[in-house]
Amino acid sequence: MEHEEQEYIWSEKPDVDDLKEDLSRCRNNLSYFCDEADEARDLRFSVWPGKNKRGRKDGPDAFPWKGASDMSVGLIDQNVQEDVAVMKRAVATGNMKAVPTEAGDIKTASLVSKYMKWTLANMEEFNRECTILASNVLMYGAGVLGVYWKRKVDRYYRQISLEEIAQESPDLAEAIMAGDESAKDMIQQAFPTMKKRKTNKMVKDLQATGVTDVPAERLVENRPCVRAYEIGREIIFDSNVLGDIQHARAVYCLHYHTPESLKEMVVTEGYDEKFVDDCIKMMGKGKAVSEFPEHHFYVNQSHVDHKDGLIQLVTCYRRVLDDDGIPLITQTIFSEDSELYAKHEVNKYSKGIYPFTAFARETINHRILDTRGIAEILRPYEQGIKVEQDMRIDRASLSTLPPITYLVGRKPERVGPGSFVPVRRQGEVQFMDIPKYSPA
Repeated sequence: MEHEEQEYIWSEKPDVDDLKEDLSRCRNNLSYFCDEADEARDLRFSVWPGKNKRGRKDGPDAFPWKGASDMSVGLIDQNVQEDVAVMKRAVATGNMKAVPTEAGDIKTASLVSKYMKWTLANMEEFNRECTILASNVLMYGAGVLGVYWKRKVDRYYRQISLEEIAQESPDLAEAIMAGDESAKDMIQQAFPTMKKRKTNKMVKDLQATGVTDVPAERLVENRPCVRAYEIGREIIFDSNVLGDIQHARAVYCLHYHTPESLKEMVVTEGYDEKFVDDCIKMMGKGKAVSEFPEHHFYVNQSHVDHKDGLIQLVTCYRRVLDDDGIPLITQTIFSEDSELYAKHEVNKYSKGIYPFTAFARETINHRILDTRGIAEILRPYEQGIKVEQDMRIDRASLSTLPPITYLVGRKPERVGPGSFVPVRRQGEVQFMDIPKYSPA
């Protein structure tokens, strides 16, 4: 992109360094929101240092003693889960209907309503993404939903016979049967991406059995799709956005792919082959790692790298002006580890609108991110309940077995039900008094 009077101007070739610099700036501006999101997530899943799996305090800094109660309340998680269920139920049972404006629109409105319902029913990811979106909005206070058009082309091997080849290209069939070397050249022209050894194998199979496998493509999906994004980790934009995400100058989405899927996208999505090879070469060696690492709210997963073997790509949606001053939405796919880019084009589905909708749990002012999540609101209540729970459990522990005093050198061998504790200056044999019950 070229800067002219602080405006983004359309260019056939993107400035990848400028995109990386702007991404880093926006990421830094969102650091405060990510810190609050970390705290909200830790509160919801009861994550804090010094707690073991049994809800007890552990470690050298345990207070008031090692093994004291460190219970998880679950108040925030319970409220989030209940509200997510309510929101999902509202979406699932909502009646989607196109309302006609004139008498002649009744038939068309009915057809549109059926089409919209059919579209939602065919979006396999809709229920999952709605759940993630609702959880983000309630827990952090804000979330983003992306709406795309998914067109998936499947590549596979299709069996073809010599008779079919003869119908389409008699010259090729004759060359194959005659063992002419020109047959290999003709097949290579028909399948330019095929390796030479595969071409030779096709000719041998046709000469020997009369059939062979050829690469083919088929359209398996061609529909709208949705995806929920977590602000700061999966979608990044400047923190100064007011009112609506449509006012953002640029929106960056982080996606992760396997090397195999990237290789396939060279053919199916038109990705630059040199860029893909560069990303695979740099896999595990570059710096394309978010400054905000993935959440680990399970103790047994704290050491697991869930991005291992994956390549991070950034899709930048940017609002630019063309030579006629018409606003366009460009889509640029790049990597923070490469100087190249996978794809750069004008988004043909956008019509000048970002494919995102931001949701906020509450509206306090005009800034999207000035909103509170349930975790922030219920924090003091959860802390208050936790203090009461820990106090009662610790008091029960002290009541069951309070600290024991004894003369130096006369430590009891065992303490517990049915044990014998030697004493002096009391009755010969008697029961000990148990601690009084606490009415707390």
